[in-house]
Amino acid sequence: NAPTVAESIRLTALYMPFFSPNLQYGLVPDETRGRHRIVHELKVDNCPGRRHQIEMAMRVLTETLSLLAQSKSAVKYVTMQHAPKMPLELYRRYFSYPIRFEQKDNAVVFDSRVLRKPVAGRNPEIQRIAEVFLKIAVAERFHEKRYKDLAANIKNGKVFARDEAVTWRCRNC
Repeated sequence: NAPTVAESIRLTALYMPFFSPNLQYGLVPDETRGRHRIVHELKVDNCPGRRHQIEMAMRVLTETLSLLAQSKSAVKYVTMQHAPKMPLELYRRYFSYPIRFEQKDNAVVFDSRVLRKPVAGRNPEIQRIAEVFLKIAVAERFHEKRYKDLAANIKNGKVFARDEAVTWRCRNC
């Protein structure tokens, strides 16, 4: 319940690494154009689904900014570091904002005036988004441990081998 959009973004960037050390957000000004960028970084390389995780996070950021600013026109465009993996029309429908691929960072670009806008009283949608971020944070902690354990097993040659007898079981059973 921050008083301005700028403070909401600042607090999100401050607390997100606490919930998920692999995610980092930053607010970067582009004074020449009167715009700012919320830059998103996923600090895990070569993990399955990385592109998909980035795209989902960028979608959540665009919707969050639109809700905070109380305007669908708050977002000017979205940038992605990777190349598109699907037809561009699917991206346009999913994001509903222009997207620029193969850029220097993953970012949501918006008009700087949005930062000064007051955040209205408690909005159930913002509360819902906060709950989603918390669930994502829990999942990211689990993924981090899982990938670190897998990396250690690969390094030690124990992916499907153990020193003692182990019964392997399907996770769905």
